[in-house]
Amino acid sequence: MKLPKILRRRDRGISALEFALTLPVLTFIMLGVADYGAALQQSIRLEAAARAGAQVAFTHTGDTQYNAADTNFTTGSNARLVRDAVFAKLSGWSAAPSCTNGAGNGVCVTYVAWCQCPQNGNAVGTNYAFDCSADAPPCADHQQFASITATRNYSPLSIVPVRTLRGNVEIRVR
Repeated sequence: MKLPKILRRRDRGISALEFALTLPVLTFIMLGVADYGAALQQSIRLEAAARAGAQVAFTHTGDTQYNAADTNFTTGSNARLVRDAVFAKLSGWSAAPSCTNGAGNGVCVTYVAWCQCPQNGNAVGTNYAFDCSADAPPCADHQQFASITATRNYSPLSIVPVRTLRGNVEIRVR
C-alpha cells in the first residue's frame, strides 16, 4: 500500500525533529569523550616523563641531597638531572613558576630520594627510612629508593572532574 504524499512529508518532518532533539545530547557526549581523551593523553605523557626521570635517577645514584623547598633545583646535581630528563620528555610544556600551591600554569617536578632498611634488617623498627647521606646508616644492607612525580593542572572543557594530572614513579635504585 502506498502512502499519500502528505503523510510522506510528515515522516520527513518527524525525522528532522528527532535529529534536532538528539543532536545536543550526542554533542555533549562527544565533548565529554574528547575531553576525557585529552586528559588521559596528558596523564600518560606525564607518566612517561616521570619514567624518563626515574631512568636518570637509577643511573645516577650518588647524589641524594635534595631540598624539597628548592623549586629551582639548585641543590643536588642528581635532582637537576632528573628534572632536565623530565622536561626533555615534555617538550613544549613549561615549568611552573611556583609549586607551593599546586602546579599553576605549568609542570611541577618533585624528586625525593631516601634509604631504607629492609624489614629483617638490624635497625630499630620495620621499614626504617633515613637520609642516604647519613654518615652511619642504621643497617648494613640498606636499600636506596627514588620517587619522581610530575604534576600539571588541567582545565576541563566539559564534565571531566579531574583538575590535577599526575605522573608518578617510585623505584628501588640500589
